[in-house]
Amino acid sequence: MKLIVRVLVIFAISYLLNACGGDDRIADPMVTGANLFYGAKAKFSVGVTAIRSDLSLRVMGCPNLVRTADRSKTEETFECDVRTSGEIRFEGVDSTGTVVFSKSFLVPDPQVEISTSVGSFRVDLFPSRAPVTVDNFLAYVDEKFYEGLLVHRVIPNFVVQMGGFEPTMKLKEPTKNPIPLESNMGLSNLRGTLGMARVKDPSYNSATSQFFVNLVDNKDNDYKSPTAPGYAIFGRVSSGMDLIDLIALRPTTTLETHQNVPVVDITILKTTRIR
Repeated sequence: MKLIVRVLVIFAISYLLNACGGDDRIADPMVTGANLFYGAKAKFSVGVTAIRSDLSLRVMGCPNLVRTADRSKTEETFECDVRTSGEIRFEGVDSTGTVVFSKSFLVPDPQVEISTSVGSFRVDLFPSRAPVTVDNFLAYVDEKFYEGLLVHRVIPNFVVQMGGFEPTMKLKEPTKNPIPLESNMGLSNLRGTLGMARVKDPSYNSATSQFFVNLVDNKDNDYKSPTAPGYAIFGRVSSGMDLIDLIALRPTTTLETHQNVPVVDITILKTTRIR
């Protein structure tokens, strides 16, 4: 969302002379950023020396930019809510819509560590490509929903699935509404990617808390059409894929209507936001 907050900002003006005469130009101000993490409130400091009232400020991917009370004769500070990962740009825009200065910053992908009874692995999430799915997953992580649940479905050369069942395969009721299916976002079900489980058609928008890790490239599960939407990818395993591969070798059984259940319970002990 391109939200422009009009502010009276003090910027340096350099007076550059050339052979053809005088020419007033904006000098790029000194801009620094802090707390640049997805879901956090970023803080930007802008070095200033002269009033320029016709400029607006915006940060692409970080809406709700506001000036804070922290200021000095040489610096203005601003805050906004980081709503993406990757590159974000702090820009000054004049009354004609021309960008007169721009500075880029890098926001890392959010990362979560999942500790299980047999080891830990970490996942990096992709909010720029699947924002609703990432927010849903992080909300479950933050409320500790996953802790005590099983890795309940293991199919070698396919997927390892978790996030919905307590020991004895008792379903843990989701605490949030199902989310829209974000499968048509240009991401593929490649080995190591993190996807959302859902019920079969026609209830495509049915994902809640359960997720899976692709053990191999499962491109048959990619989006193909509105009637064959596949499964939404929202992250990837960044470390610990060897653990996932070992889990995939565990013997499984059938418990009532549930197939491919590990014979020995594998339990999620803790989920922790790393960034």
